[in-house]
Amino acid sequence: MIDCELTVWSQGPHVQQIYTGLGELARAGLIKFRQRFAPMPAPDPHAPRYLSGTRATHCALVVEGSHRLYFDLHDSAHIDLEALNLSDWYFKRSYDPIAIGGLPESARIQPLGFNYEVYADGFDTYSIARASAAGRRWRATAREAAAGLIGRVEKPTIGLTSKVPQFDLAPKVLFLARAWDPEGSDICTTIEADERRSINDMRAQCILALREAFGERFIGGLARTDYAVRHYPQALVPEGFSTQQRHYLRLLGDCPICIATQGLHRSNGWKLGEYVAHAKAIVSERPHFAVPGDFSEGLNFLRFDDADSCVRAVDQLMQDKLLRIRMMINNHRYYQAFLRPDQLVLNSILRGLSSTFA
Repeated sequence: MIDCELTVWSQGPHVQQIYTGLGELARAGLIKFRQRFAPMPAPDPHAPRYLSGTRATHCALVVEGSHRLYFDLHDSAHIDLEALNLSDWYFKRSYDPIAIGGLPESARIQPLGFNYEVYADGFDTYSIARASAAGRRWRATAREAAAGLIGRVEKPTIGLTSKVPQFDLAPKVLFLARAWDPEGSDICTTIEADERRSINDMRAQCILALREAFGERFIGGLARTDYAVRHYPQALVPEGFSTQQRHYLRLLGDCPICIATQGLHRSNGWKLGEYVAHAKAIVSERPHFAVPGDFSEGLNFLRFDDADSCVRAVDQLMQDKLLRIRMMINNHRYYQAFLRPDQLVLNSILRGLSSTFA
């Protein structure tokens, strides 16, 4: 077994994918796994102010006592140089090869892959230990600690977030999204605010166009937040429509075609990873960040750049069942090889044990 020690300082949703993958590897007998709990590190001194909380989306792993792996699951392309200097390998969710290529230590930075929130099925002793530590060290609320202790009830587990391809589903399209508030208290720059408006506008335009083009075959809309109600009233989900995660996952199981738009900081959003895990036929804006393996336009997704091209791509998948089936198979294969939590983490561990940088 490969010896692995994880340093945990966050219970945030981004890092659960790594925690879950390590737990699965341990239960399969592939690694000897232990967890060490530490206080949240001080903010990255090199990050701009609006990225001061990035380390809540990070964690560190030591493999075989000496190979230091660092996982950065933040939405942005920012590289934590202090963490990089303390690590042998730095695995980055939002991996921009052009920007990273200019860094002197670029060979040690590797693409991690798509990120989404996922937990183990059933009783997870490692999650219990983290929840207990969170209650002691991080002053988690009683409700948060209890959720961890009872196995993340109402949370997206591996079984709920991954499916084999279902070829005989009626050709329906799903796009549920949120509108980001550009006037929120967490906004620090006009660049951030403008990015949120751009994301919102694209989402709303696609929803309206898809609703008009496909009628009852389209399921979706913007969640009914105060901001969305004020600014995008025509693009909202229907009155009384549940946007709870369990309802979303049930709908995801029923719809073979799914829409993905870019996330904050141009990130590959969680939905893209969820769609791949569910073996869906995907229509997406161009992913800005690289991922491991061959995830490419035409094989894993059809690309759109505006609402009209989104409708055309969906119509192509509606009409061409063979294309739909091939894409679903390709995404299921990609999930098994690169995205399934245990495989994503194992790929990183094996890379960390490599003696050469390439």
